[in-house]
Amino acid sequence: MTGCIEVGADVWLSHSDDPARRTQFTLELTRLGKHMIGLNTHNANRLIEDAIRKKKLGADLHDDEIEREIAFNGGRLDFKLGGSKRPHFIEVKSVTLMTDQGAGWFPDAKSDRAVKHLNHLVSCVERGAKATLLFCVQHGGIQVVRPAEFIHPEYAQALKRAVSLGVSCRAFKATFRPPYGWISREIKVEIP
Repeated sequence: MTGCIEVGADVWLSHSDDPARRTQFTLELTRLGKHMIGLNTHNANRLIEDAIRKKKLGADLHDDEIEREIAFNGGRLDFKLGGSKRPHFIEVKSVTLMTDQGAGWFPDAKSDRAVKHLNHLVSCVERGAKATLLFCVQHGGIQVVRPAEFIHPEYAQALKRAVSLGVSCRAFKATFRPPYGWISREIKVEIP
């Protein structure tokens, strides 16, 4: 959550009565200046699933049959579309790290798990399926998404390799009006 929270910022919390939780509250949103930022990374999948169901992401990312949390090679991927048609596997990543001039970066910390997910997507393509990495941009100021090579060079290389082997990579921006959030538009992904 680098650069996403500061002392005195407006925040939105959700409450839980679950006695198994360590805390009663989840940090959901914050506002820094004029930008709303979704801080609950679990919401990225909810936002993307809702957009898929409402046909907001385009024909290639629409399906009435959506499976969640698909086991794959000792790990999992977020979604599988396709029913009886050619399967389409999707992995969703939340993007909140923004630097100057509206650039959003992923990952915001070293993530071997994110590299593993890219390798799973490559395996899907090699087996004849479609595979897409979707960046769910939860920071209102981000206008373009790039791999954060300065944070995790191995991830940036794995992303370049995955795209070169046929994995699609797209980014969709979330808009928030508390307590609501939705996918509002597609933005550019730049992979050097």
